[in-house]
Parts: sequence; C-alpha cells; structure tokens
Amino acid sequence: RLAGEHKITGDGIPASMQFQIEQSADFMPKLMLRSQGEPTAAVGLSWPSVDRARAYFVNGMRAEMPSENSVHLTIWSSADVAGAGNELHAYLSASYLDKWLKQKILLPSSATSCTIPKGIFAGEASNQIPTPVMLMMTAYGPESWITYPPKPADPKQPWNPEWSVRLRARSSASAILGLDFGGMQQMEEDGEDGQPQQT
Repeated sequence: RLAGEHKITGDGIPASMQFQIEQSADFMPKLMLRSQGEPTAAVGLSWPSVDRARAYFVNGMRAEMPSENSVHLTIWSSADVAGAGNELHAYLSASYLDKWLKQKILLPSSATSCTIPKGIFAGEASNQIPTPVMLMMTAYGPESWITYPPKPADPKQPWNPEWSVRLRARSSASAILGLDFGGMQQMEEDGEDGQPQQT
C-alpha cells in the first residue's frame, strides 16, 4: 500500500517533508489481459476495467528471420494513429493522457476490448518454427502533485515551495498470443487451496 502518511528524512532534505497520499493515488489493481484466437486470424483482446484507469494502450510485436541476413519485424498497436510503440508504456503525465486520448492514440477508460485485425500477424517464415507474438498493455492511472507549502489561491500572493512530490500510477501486463495469461494469473491468486493469496 502506498496510501497513508509518509515522512522523508536525510541530508539536505527539508524537515517539513511529510505528506499524506490519498487512497485515489495508491497502487493500481492488476491488469488482466486476455486474448482469443490464433495469430493467423483476427484476435480478440479483452480485460476487466481497471479501477482509476484514465486510458489504455496495447501493442504487439513479432520478429521473424526468413533468412540468415534479414529480420522481419511486425508491430501492431491499438492506436488509430500510425507510429505508436513501446515508448508509450511509461508513466505518462496527465497532459499527455488528455492530448493522446483526443488524438485516439490511447483507448478511453471505458474500453474493455479491442481486436487485432486478421492478417497482421499471419506471415510466418516457412522454413522456421513460428515465432511468438508478444503483447504489452498499460493502464494509465491518476497523477498527483503535492507541494509544501500549498499553492495560495491568490495568484498575487508570493509562493516559494520548499519541496514537491509528483506521483503517477499505472498498471501493466504482458501476454503471448495463444496463451491465456489471465487464467494463469487467476491460478496464482487462488493458490493451491483455492483461497486468495495476499502479497
């Protein structure tokens, strides 16, 4: 748990550096990504809604070596705009989330599924064992900014903060097409006796 009272001490750290993290800024729940369908067909991706998620992003990648001197890399993403890739799996600021939601680079918080179109990962090297398609997904959470002393309501009043803390939350998941990682995660949570485990 991250929510609660925090105090940071050390050389050069102001004695006033003590702050409260609200429940809304706590760690996010697990992201349970599931896939249905073979890579040669249209693949359905789904996930239960993640509490406090503001947006989602999914991308997949397959690397093939049809010959000794060449590599074919196929990349797909859930964005409506070309070029979105692995660099989006980061702690994005609230301003970027707002901007990229409007541009449909990110999926909205209401989304619980999307589809990889048929043919995206259909190509395979005929003389090799088919290479797996790796999926990555991120649920972007809230951003919190704590300063001391707090910023005054009157913009004309002087403000010289001693310190500030910025918190960004996200939840991530990975999967291989054809394997139900969601089911595996459920088994891990249930444990051998069928009871939920605390970690």
